[in-house]
Amino acid sequence: MSNDNYKIIPYDPSYYESFKKLSKSFHEFHPSNYIYHTQEIFEYLYKGFGHNDSSSLIIVNKKNEVLGFRGAIPSLYQLPVNDTSYEIIKGNGVAGWIMKQDNSLPKGIGLKLHNLVHESSNLTVAACFGGDLSLEVYKMNKFNIINNLNRYVIPLNNKNYKSVINSEYDSNLIDLWSEKVENSLISSEFCKPRKIKANELEKLWIKVSKFKKIFGLYKNKDYWNWRYINCPYYEYLFFGDPEKTGILIARIERIFNFKSNSTTEIDKTDHNYNKKILRIIEIIPSNIDSWQKNIDDNYNTLLLSVLKWAKLEGCIAADYQFSDLLFNKQLENAGFRSQNAKYEPAECSLAGLFQPYKQKVYPINVAWKLNHKNITREDFKHMVPYFTKSDVAGDYPKYWPRIS
Repeated sequence: MSNDNYKIIPYDPSYYESFKKLSKSFHEFHPSNYIYHTQEIFEYLYKGFGHNDSSSLIIVNKKNEVLGFRGAIPSLYQLPVNDTSYEIIKGNGVAGWIMKQDNSLPKGIGLKLHNLVHESSNLTVAACFGGDLSLEVYKMNKFNIINNLNRYVIPLNNKNYKSVINSEYDSNLIDLWSEKVENSLISSEFCKPRKIKANELEKLWIKVSKFKKIFGLYKNKDYWNWRYINCPYYEYLFFGDPEKTGILIARIERIFNFKSNSTTEIDKTDHNYNKKILRIIEIIPSNIDSWQKNIDDNYNTLLLSVLKWAKLEGCIAADYQFSDLLFNKQLENAGFRSQNAKYEPAECSLAGLFQPYKQKVYPINVAWKLNHKNITREDFKHMVPYFTKSDVAGDYPKYWPRIS
């Protein structure tokens, strides 16, 4: 699409420097050390897996300057056909929407850019888009929307946990909760992270996909390699056995805050500086019990052993976020409790952001729309939407080089 003043074309690495200049002009949101400003990392984020039939789009003027960007991450998704089989379709995860105010561009060109990305794909999925203009666009275009992922939290160090939650809490409630968790962990073994091959993870995913009508990413070996095993910006830790128990994927995150008016200087005097949080990203039990909203004793043993390992590593808390309530009983049995979108109840108000530390942030939301004649909005009611913190462009560091 083009006219005399501009053209809309697929992103190409030759435009990276011009894109970076555009991104840096939004310095309030994209400081100089923002992750988009390292080409290798930026292009890895948008590499995706499974196909290359679609890509991010940019708006370029006559001087070949990038004036707009709508990011698209090529991905494969699975749509249940019946109780045990799936259709695998090519889709896009959309993330990153930047438009320069320029009088040479027609009104509404930013929305046109978004629509072109959506129309180029069988399925469009967005996540972590907040509650402002993007949300209104998705509502207006009749996307299916999950307002927030379900978040589960657990204290691993009573005193330090209290320093990373809302100040208005009942200390006795947390003491009792922490004591119960501590007693569970004392009698548990602990397990160390291990290497798990992508083909083992693919086999596990295909197996569990037969337990429920899962709608979400098709997690083949290319997915596991791209998203976790070869990830250049985080070290993901793998626990469990894909055949016997299932697996858990997590990473350890250290808390920091910046000095005033800085995005590079760390405030090492902050009372929470360098405290550790275990961020659990994937929970995939291999037995059917958990998927039927029951307790799998083998997976409970794995959960407790990972939490014990994390506690011994110095983690003060752990959390997990997921789009469905499938694993409620499993998580509650291990000592987790639910935090709602308003960070309630107070004893569960674990901070929403740790790098840099911020007590409350807008919850992770998800939106999707299908350009597919065989599936209706009504059909989605009979599926389990499977989205985690790492889907689309979630779970990546804001700053690069990564601050740890």
